[in-house]
Amino acid sequence: MLKKLNCFILIIIIAFSAASCTRKADTTPLSSAVSVSEDSGEVTTSASAESKKEKSDKKSKKAKKSTSEKADDSQKKKSETKKATSKAEKNEKSQKKSSQSKKNATKKAQSKKSTPKKTAPKKSGDKKGQTTTKKQSTATTKSSSVSVKITVDCTAAVGKVDGIPNYYLNGFEIELEAGATAFTATKAACAKAGVSLTATKTMYGEYISAIGSLAEKATSRYSGWTYTVNGTYPPKAADKYTLENGDTIKWIYKA
Repeated sequence: MLKKLNCFILIIIIAFSAASCTRKADTTPLSSAVSVSEDSGEVTTSASAESKKEKSDKKSKKAKKSTSEKADDSQKKKSETKKATSKAEKNEKSQKKSSQSKKNATKKAQSKKSTPKKTAPKKSGDKKGQTTTKKQSTATTKSSSVSVKITVDCTAAVGKVDGIPNYYLNGFEIELEAGATAFTATKAACAKAGVSLTATKTMYGEYISAIGSLAEKATSRYSGWTYTVNGTYPPKAADKYTLENGDTIKWIYKA
């Protein structure tokens, strides 16, 4: 009987221990599950927080990027506007210059049309009008020929040398090619008038020693021929002096 009781108590103890073990086994997974669930909740929470942060960072980056892009676009638009404005101003300036040049050309053309080519002297005795006419005629004949007057004055030898007239030539007019000299003009005039002329070539140029029958030293040892152009004694030989249209040459015998 005692053995049966001991066996019964032992069975009860074993059953109780088994039940307690079962309870422990049941509670352990639950706690682990709870911890896992809690950990997973934290992980989930942290993951969601990180994702939210990333999204906010992306949004802020996009906002900054869009802002910078807008600023760049506005800057580009401003620069393009400035360029367009400068081009428009340049075009306007060039148009103004071209229009001004056209106006100036038109004014010049009108002034040329309105200005007469030749200005006639106001009065017949007007010196300015005579000077202008003389200059125009000189410019016209200068390119092709020159017209000059030649006088050969012998009055200083009259009465000292037999058969000498007062003048061999007196205002003799002759036309020559441009570039003629006082010597060539005198020689041509004497030839046309039938008056002889004797000349000698020296280191200074042609020297006229006699015109007609009146030679140097005929009245004295210092007598001879000299010449003037328009009343002035040139400081050179006659063949070195180039004539202009309208010049007057005068040969004078110095006794």
